[in-house]
Amino acid sequence: MKKYITILTIILITLFIYIKPFNGITLKKEDINKENYHIIEFDNLNSKNLNKLFNGIYAVVIKIEVETELFTKNYELNWSSSSDLERKLNEYVYEDLKTIKKYDLLADYTAKGYKITKIELSCTYETLNKIKERTKQ
Repeated sequence: MKKYITILTIILITLFIYIKPFNGITLKKEDINKENYHIIEFDNLNSKNLNKLFNGIYAVVIKIEVETELFTKNYELNWSSSSDLERKLNEYVYEDLKTIKKYDLLADYTAKGYKITKIELSCTYETLNKIKERTKQ
């Protein structure tokens, strides 16, 4: 009986080592170039850096979470143009600040920018890695 358990153990160990699904998940070339839904969280991304972040990158930005002194709000954009992304987001944020009549904060955020905490987007893994590299710098 001990002999059979030893042989079975050796067979199972070799199966775990040599069979590909047990070695970890690897992305196929088709999966790397396929667009998927991703969520990127940031510790300290300023809105003034948003156009630089997406410069030369194609991604459809679905939602952006903005944190101000008064509120934290998600803005749904569905926007793919990287050159107008900052301007479009500014319109939404500034409109919210005007409705609550906080013109002093509006002036500060216009000059200095505001904090972006999360971006939900649709892009490839290659594009996602470029965005993550740019935010580290």
